[in-house]
Amino acid sequence: MLEVDGGLNYGMEVIVYAELWVRNLTLLPLAFGCPSAQIHTRKKGDIGEGESSSVAAEAALMEIASVLELGDRGKSLLNAFDQNLYLGGDTYMLPLQQCDSIVEEVFEYIEIESSTIKRRWWASEKHDSTRQPPSDDVPGGSGWQWFDNNGWKIDCSGQATEATGGWESCQNLVGGRENTFSPRRLFNPVYPFRRRRWYRTRVRAIQAETFGVKRVTYEDEDGVGIPSREIAVFHQPVLDAATRAQKEAERNAVGVIDNSGNEGGKFESNKDRYGAMSGYFDLASSCADDGSLRISVKCADGHWSLPAIIPPSGGGHGVIRLPASRWPLLARTSNANKVETEPTDKSYSENMDCFGVGELNPALYELCYHVSLVSGSLWGESSRLLAFAPRFFLRNDSVRYNLEVKQVGAPDASAVELKPGESVPFYWSDVRLPELVCVRPVVHGPHSSIRYPGAKRRGISFYRWSGGFDIAGLGMAAIRIRQSNQSARTTTPVKLHTGRNVEDFQLRSIRALVEIRPKTGSTGIVVSFKEENPLGVGSLFRIENFSPFPLWIAQDGVLANPHSMENGIQKSSHGVADMSSAFLSGDTLSQGGSKIRAGAQTYSELNGDLIMPMKTISFGLDVPFRQGKYTHRMPANMVELLRVRVGLAPLSTREGIESTKVVGLTTVGETVRLSPSKLIYSLDESVVTNILGVRVLGVICTDGPTRVLRFW
Repeated sequence: MLEVDGGLNYGMEVIVYAELWVRNLTLLPLAFGCPSAQIHTRKKGDIGEGESSSVAAEAALMEIASVLELGDRGKSLLNAFDQNLYLGGDTYMLPLQQCDSIVEEVFEYIEIESSTIKRRWWASEKHDSTRQPPSDDVPGGSGWQWFDNNGWKIDCSGQATEATGGWESCQNLVGGRENTFSPRRLFNPVYPFRRRRWYRTRVRAIQAETFGVKRVTYEDEDGVGIPSREIAVFHQPVLDAATRAQKEAERNAVGVIDNSGNEGGKFESNKDRYGAMSGYFDLASSCADDGSLRISVKCADGHWSLPAIIPPSGGGHGVIRLPASRWPLLARTSNANKVETEPTDKSYSENMDCFGVGELNPALYELCYHVSLVSGSLWGESSRLLAFAPRFFLRNDSVRYNLEVKQVGAPDASAVELKPGESVPFYWSDVRLPELVCVRPVVHGPHSSIRYPGAKRRGISFYRWSGGFDIAGLGMAAIRIRQSNQSARTTTPVKLHTGRNVEDFQLRSIRALVEIRPKTGSTGIVVSFKEENPLGVGSLFRIENFSPFPLWIAQDGVLANPHSMENGIQKSSHGVADMSSAFLSGDTLSQGGSKIRAGAQTYSELNGDLIMPMKTISFGLDVPFRQGKYTHRMPANMVELLRVRVGLAPLSTREGIESTKVVGLTTVGETVRLSPSKLIYSLDESVVTNILGVRVLGVICTDGPTRVLRFW
C-alpha cells in the first residue's frame, strides 16, 4: 500500500534476488558445480524411467546383499564412504559460468553377462546419477560452442587404453574401494561392470566483453593484488523455491532432539519423522545437517574438489584443494600427447571417432573461500557472495635481489620469480612431492641488479636452493642460503653494476615470515622473504666469536654426505683440514684464503661454517623442516631445529668430534664450554698441557630482536 499525493494506491513491490553469487578471484579457469539435488529436486512419488530406474533398483539390491554376506567382515562397509574422496560424486555443472572454456564429461556404463551386454546407461562418475548421452547440442545456451568439430573423445588414461576401448572395470558397483572402480582406472576382462569417460570442451561463442567480463584487481588490506573477473556467477539452489519460513522449518527439523526416553536425548533420525517432506531427502543428502549448501570447484579438466560448505546464514571461511589432474592418482610430470586413433566401436555417432588422454597435470591448487553478505541494506541476508582466492601468496621484501621460489623436488622451470616488492600467488607443482617450499636469490636475468658471468635464464645460478620449509605454519624462520659450486670455484671476481665485488654482498640467510592474510578467516597466508645482513646486524640469529680460537658451527641433526666432499680442500694426515692448521700455525686468512676458497662451499656443509676470531656472522637453518622418521611422529619443532653443534675444529674430523658441544638457541642464558686442550693433533704437546684448564665459554643472550650465541 503506497501513499501518493495524499491518496492510497494499492500495489506490490517485487524484488528478485539471487541467494548466492560466486566470484573467482584467481587467474585459474575455474568451473563451479554442486550436488544435483541442489539443482534438480525429486518429489515424492516420482518414478524413474528406463535403464536408470532398473540400475538404481539393482544397485540397492546389491548393496543389501553385500550387507548380508559380509564376506570381508564388514571392511567394505567401513570403506564405502572413502570411495567418494577418490571417485567423486554426483556433481552437477552450474548453468552459468564465468570461465571461457569448460570440459563436459559423461560416463558410459555397461554390464556384461555371458560375454554380452546386459544393459547400458549413461551417468556421472557416480553410477546411479543419470546423465544425457553425448550429443552435438552445446550446454549453456547460444553463448557457447564446441571447441572443435572432432566430436566427443574417450579418455584413455591409466589402464583404460585404446586396446580396451577406453573401458575400466570392477567387480561391483557398491562396497569398498577394492570392489568398485579403482582411481587408477584398472581393467580386468573378468569383471562384469565397465565404464568409460567421454569428454568434450566447449568455449564461448563470442568475445568475453559482450558478457561484461573484464579484468580488475582486488586488493586486500595487506596490499596483495589479486587479478579477477568483474562478473560473478549466479547460483540458484532448490532452497530458493521455498519461502524463508519453510526453509527455517526444514533446518530446525534436522536433528530434532528425541525426548521420548532415548539415552542422553540423542538426535533421532529425521528420515522416519520427516519422510513425507517434499524433496527433503535429496536436500539432506547433499547438504550438511543444518541446511548448508555445497559448492565444488574444478580447474579446466581437473578433478572436482571436495565441496565448500556454505552455512545457511551469515558468513564463513574455508580451504579447498583442487587437483589439476582428472585422475589424481595417475598424475605424471608432464601431460601426455593426445593420441588420435580409430576406435573399435562406432555405434553411437560418427563424430565419436577419437581416443584421447584426459588431463594428468600433477599440480595442486589450494584456494581459500570467503562467504559474506552482499553489501547494501536492501538485500540483508537474502543474497550472499562466495569468493575464491589463492590460499598462498609470496611477497619479496628485498630491495636488491630477485627471488625464485618452488616446491621442493619440482623442476626449476616450475619456480616462481619475484621481483623486489612483488607479490604473486603460489600453487603446488606436484601433488606427489612434499608440500614444502625452497627459495634462492636470483643473480642473473634482465631484472636483476647483480649479474653472474655466463649465467643464463633458468640456467646456472649464483646460489643454490635452500632447504624446504612449511609455509602453512605461522611464524618466522631464518633460512641458510649457500652458493653454488660453480660460483665457489670461479677465479674471476664477479662485479656488480656499482663496481664492487659480489663478495662484498655475501648473502648467508633469508628471513621467511609466514602470516595470516587479512579478511580470510585465518585461511589465507602471505609468505614474505627478505635477506639478512651477513654480519648478523638485525638478523634473527647471530653468532659472535670473541675468543682467540676459530669456531665451526652447524645445525644439529643435519646428516652430511661425505661423498659430496670435493677436492678443493685437502686434509692433513691427522684428518684436520688445511684451514684449521694454517690458522693455528700462524697464517692469516688472507694468506691462505685463496687456497681454500674454491672448495669452501661443500666443505662448510660437511664440517660446519667457519667463524674466525673477533668475527660475527648471521645464522640460518639448512633444514628448516624435519619430519620424524618413525610413523605418527610429529615434525621437529623450533626447539629441536635450533639446536646447533659447535666445535674448535672441523666437525667431521676427530678433533672436531671430540671438541663438539650442542647448544640450543631458544633458551636465553644457556651456556656451553669448549675445551681447546682436545686439539692434540693441531697443537704442540706443551701447548696442550698449558691450556688444560682453559675453556671457551658460549652464552645465549639477546640483542634486541636478535638471539645471539656469544663466545669468549
